[in-house]
Amino acid sequence: MKTSYYSKSANNPNAVSIAAKCPDFYKGREYKKLAPKYWFFKKYKKDGDEDFYTEHYYKEVLDKLDAQEVYNELGHDSILLCYETPDKFCHRHIVAEWLSYKLGIEVEEYKTIDDQIDEWHNGDSDLELYEYLGMTLEEYEKFVKGK
Repeated sequence: MKTSYYSKSANNPNAVSIAAKCPDFYKGREYKKLAPKYWFFKKYKKDGDEDFYTEHYYKEVLDKLDAQEVYNELGHDSILLCYETPDKFCHRHIVAEWLSYKLGIEVEEYKTIDDQIDEWHNGDSDLELYEYLGMTLEEYEKFVKGK
């Protein structure tokens, strides 16, 4: 399971919107059980109080759900979507932490192969690129050749 945002991953077949309202261009699955309540979302947009938002998101949304049931309904390969970029506060990060804590799983931000290649180029990894990407040399050669 991963998280992402509409402008990056809306066309991914594993995408699932967890927002109360998704953009008009999004035609994928929706899972409204994880959508924030309008009243505290509106308050957050007005005052930016992340602690208040988080407290009420837990009380009014997450505490009423069973994490294993949510995970099973979404599917292990789901990419949970909302609007914000990874560097911004949003409820998908809270959901990821909740699922990680409750189920002992890792829920990370979705990265395209281009994202991973950029990370490798900008980092100081001792791994070869194909190793960093989790590929064998043969798989990497096929990838580069477009096969």
